Amino acid sequence: MQDNEYHSTPAEGGTGEQSNGQEDKEAYPSELVAYLKNIEQIKITEGRIENVVMDKCAEECSAEEEKLLMFRDSCIVVESVFGWFVIFSIGSSQHGATLFLSGLARLKHKRLLDLLYSGQSARTIETLLYALRPISNNQQVQVSSLLRLRPNTFYNERELTLL
Repeated sequence: MQDNEYHSTPAEGGTGEQSNGQEDKEAYPSELVAYLKNIEQIKITEGRIENVVMDKCAEECSAEEEKLLMFRDSCIVVESVFGWFVIFSIGSSQHGATLFLSGLARLKHKRLLDLLYSGQSARTIETLLYALRPISNNQQVQVSSLLRLRPNTFYNERELTLL
């Protein structure tokens, strides 16, 4: 695939793998998605991912979270690696979800709003938030930066601050 090919976004109903020859504002993170798919395969075969590997994975994704959430297939891989492990119903990766959401919380509010209202990325963020529950230790995880974006939501900040 050439660098100037266009990868369709979730809003266009594409998978992120299709291209039509047009240039896109944001380049599809193909190398990072391939890396995450390899991590996903490790998770499938071994049943879990060690925290050290998850830390390295989050480091590789650092500053690329927004790009990963702009395309449908990369959203699916992010959910699988950092969030719920649905295939075998093993549970969730609280550590991974915390790492990815922490990186996402560094974005400007407008960028977060765009992601929260753009289909597949909103689903991925929701899945990662659900992966945080239940918190197995006393570490406090705050999602207040996400809550400030939607003040009229039926959740209040205290309910979504997980202890």
